[in-house]
Amino acid sequence: MLDRILIWTVNGADNWIRANQPAAWTIWGVLVVACLYVRWKHGV
Repeated sequence: MLDRILIWTVNGADNWIRANQPAAWTIWGVLVVACLYVRWKHGV
């Protein structure tokens, strides 16, 4: 059951990313920058 939900979520996200590539790239960019900022702030 969990596997089915996971596959459905991944497929849905994949379809959404294909339909909204600029928005998806923006979201990924923000996530990467946020992760780097947090790591830099903590001195890791």
